Amino acid sequence: MKDRTGRLQFSFFLYNSLFMSICLSICSGRFVSVVDTESWSWFNFVYFYAVAFSLYFFITFLVQLLLTGIFNIFKLRKTVIVLSLLLDAVILILFLADTFVFNQFRLHINLAMLEMTFLGGGQIVSFSPKMLIEIFGLSAACVAAAVLCVFLAVKLNKSKRFAVTTFVFSLLLLIITNGIHGFAFATHKQNYVEVSEMLPLNKPLTFSKLLIKTGILTKEEVYSTELPGNGKNKKMNYPLHPLVCKKNGEDFNILFLFVDSLRADMLDKEYMPNTYEISKEGIVFKDHISGGINTRHGIFTLFTGLPGSYWFKALSTKTPSILVQALEQRGYSIGAFTGAGLTMPEFNQTIFAGVKDLRLSSKGNNVIERDLDAIRDFEKWAEEKKNKGPFFGFIFLDNVHSAAFPEDTENTFYEPYWKQINHLELNNDFDREPYFNRYKNAVRFADRNIKKLIDFLGKEDLLNKTIIVIGADHGEEFNDNKKNFWGHNGNFTTYQARVPLVILWPGKQAEEVGYRTSMLDIAPTLLTDALGCENPIEDYSSGASLWRDSKRKFVFGSNYSNDAFIEPERIVIINKAGSLDYRLPNNDKASDRDVPSYWKEALKEMTKFLK
Repeated sequence: MKDRTGRLQFSFFLYNSLFMSICLSICSGRFVSVVDTESWSWFNFVYFYAVAFSLYFFITFLVQLLLTGIFNIFKLRKTVIVLSLLLDAVILILFLADTFVFNQFRLHINLAMLEMTFLGGGQIVSFSPKMLIEIFGLSAACVAAAVLCVFLAVKLNKSKRFAVTTFVFSLLLLIITNGIHGFAFATHKQNYVEVSEMLPLNKPLTFSKLLIKTGILTKEEVYSTELPGNGKNKKMNYPLHPLVCKKNGEDFNILFLFVDSLRADMLDKEYMPNTYEISKEGIVFKDHISGGINTRHGIFTLFTGLPGSYWFKALSTKTPSILVQALEQRGYSIGAFTGAGLTMPEFNQTIFAGVKDLRLSSKGNNVIERDLDAIRDFEKWAEEKKNKGPFFGFIFLDNVHSAAFPEDTENTFYEPYWKQINHLELNNDFDREPYFNRYKNAVRFADRNIKKLIDFLGKEDLLNKTIIVIGADHGEEFNDNKKNFWGHNGNFTTYQARVPLVILWPGKQAEEVGYRTSMLDIAPTLLTDALGCENPIEDYSSGASLWRDSKRKFVFGSNYSNDAFIEPERIVIINKAGSLDYRLPNNDKASDRDVPSYWKEALKEMTKFLK
């Protein structure tokens, strides 16, 4: 009898998961109703519902096993049924609520959104009496569906053969749909890839490198910069209206000269004497915050003028940055010269998507050689382009990211320095000085390369014809706040988020700007003032003009798992768990835990360019 009871309980879970997955799949149809499915075939719809069914079958099955396993051990059969009923009802209510949230904001529910909704004083949702009645009615329908699921599972739990068949079928379906997604992701089939964004909790597999290694696909196919369907299947609403850019004066060349991992306080006559002297001729922004504390989001926000949260949508749709769109409309030659490759992060498939003959990598046995190769290639390219119309160049030096420099007498300025970096040794008691000295030596070498590039432009008579933007993707921390943070991507404090920004703009006077600016401001400033784009900035960016103090309440920040709103005296983070975390500028916990008054504005900016 003991064994039989266990088998009946297990069958009950399987059947309950079956009926729940059917209910959740039906509710998932609301996600389909708000996206553009004109290009979908019948198989795309089959795939969507197959993903929904298999995914939610196993999610509900595992949740039940985890939370009701203890009751099964003690043979409390009725308790198991009651608890399953409560779980089903909660899951259905939250899932249905998520479909309404997704319809309006193109985002899924997380703990932060719930906190903003119920503690934000009606900033996101104000509950009218009519709305409360509708919520009650929908919740009652979810409870009724949960009761039906449990009732049918109890009735059928003796039929164990069909239960096992259901489990095997769902498992095979999960494997097949993940296989389809992995291949579709590698071959840029947007209709399949976007399903992962539509369905909550869906994290399907990708295996592009495996497909290359096995010879199923080539690198050219996986890392293609061509837009899918010549752009016809683009799913971002970016820009909101067609871009209109016309010649409005002299067509200056534009050069981005960026250094990976260069923190703001390095722009100093001691650490970067050459760049410091160069900056005296330009406009220096003293409080410039990157849109990301890693390379992916820092460079993405630079070119797009969008918060970093748009990265994955831009990647899955292969949507080019607004800056590249404007440059191409104006007939600029576009070249990228980076020490590190453009395929990881996939800048070739996001910011530069669609650009022909894009240079993807540099040659060399180490980061120093690759940086020098990028510089040589740029100089050769610029010489060829200088009398053939305006050009845009992106130079991205990588040696500071690796704290690499030629370790000889000529290039060693700070001693003692850490001879061999071993990140396993880093802790809160580690003496940072040798490591920081190595970093500063690398900065001095990058400073020498910047001077080399500026001297080249002067020799080629290009300085007075080129807008030069000198900056960095993110900063670098060396346990500055004594909280054992090293490197970047760890927190949104000044050492990781603040970066140098110098703009040399022919005809503009040198000055220092003290108000806060954002990486999101650079693209719209160039589009408006250099490329003659007539659209209002709100049409294509969440940034503002660099030339005036926007008196903004916050600037956007992102890393691989968090979105941040960096205020002057506080940092509000949507963390990995999806809840709100409040920090001071030194990363201590903030006592002010009031819901931001700008939340609705921020949410709008994070979703308005999605279809």
